[in-house]
Amino acid sequence: MSSSADQRGVFPVRLRANGEEAWLLWESSDAGDYFWGKDGGILAAEDLPSIVSKADLSAGNVKVGEESFFDFDGALRSLRATSSVDPELMIDIWNLLTDLFRTISGSRDRFHADLSETYDAYFSRCEVAGFVGLQPEALASQDVMSAIKVLEDGVTMISGAIRL
Repeated sequence: MSSSADQRGVFPVRLRANGEEAWLLWESSDAGDYFWGKDGGILAAEDLPSIVSKADLSAGNVKVGEESFFDFDGALRSLRATSSVDPELMIDIWNLLTDLFRTISGSRDRFHADLSETYDAYFSRCEVAGFVGLQPEALASQDVMSAIKVLEDGVTMISGAIRL
């Protein structure tokens, strides 16, 4: 019998991109954060019961955690229409894309590491930044354009990696 300390936390993630929705399973571990794969691709399903049934959760040491939802379409619409998006959402999406990128590529790099100044600018506007002594940075129009690029390239990556 495994103890609760041995349990692995797996979290269902629902994505909306290009008008399509998909569910994935994300796991955070000492080895890193990644998405579950199957048959050389990312494990995905159209709904929560399907993703849980497709995954092999029978080992007994997996605990399904809280669900999350990431609306790429909504974030892109907001950035394009008003040049703004909630900084917490932008960083959450960017981190999710980094984990997906790392799962697919095997790289340890951040997704769009070339745009780290934009990442830092959005991060500085998150609540947690104040706890580590960062002051909010102003977002320049280039940061907004870079955020749009991250989201567009993320949607392309998702479209190429996830098959329902």
